[in-house]
Amino acid sequence: MALCSVCSQPAGFLATVCQPCQKDQAEIAEKRSRENAEAHKAERAALIAEEKARISQEVSGGGVLYLHKTEFVPVDSSLGDVDFKPNRYDDTAVRIAGLEGWRVVGVVPKTFGTALINNEGFNKVWGGGVGGAVIGAYVLLELEVSSRNYARLESDISEYLEGAFN
Repeated sequence: MALCSVCSQPAGFLATVCQPCQKDQAEIAEKRSRENAEAHKAERAALIAEEKARISQEVSGGGVLYLHKTEFVPVDSSLGDVDFKPNRYDDTAVRIAGLEGWRVVGVVPKTFGTALINNEGFNKVWGGGVGGAVIGAYVLLELEVSSRNYARLESDISEYLEGAFN
């Protein structure tokens, strides 16, 4: 029987660490993990507060900053026998964002491609491929932050920073 590499007591069959030492090591690892998580949370909160103060100072001095986000807009689409039924065109999120002051600054299409297969009896043979069928679009949005709208957007800026510093 092997001895424990931590306390030199019998470790058990094919074990290098005994049960009590394994338990102690697990408790120590869990404590370190909690401490690291708490330190990370405090560091993150400080970073967010620092960035928010920087933004406030920038816009109060006449500067302009921009928030950016992306919304996905599904598009009705079909390709041969493949019908993308779940993708009903829905630009509601973009329209609501526009009412909140966001503007569209770009669009990136999401495409679909597939191999075409020829069935010859029991054989399946590659017959080519097709791609580039647009099944949706990523709409890139931008929101201007200035001294005129900073107070109104303060909670949005906090939410934005929370998501940015995950």
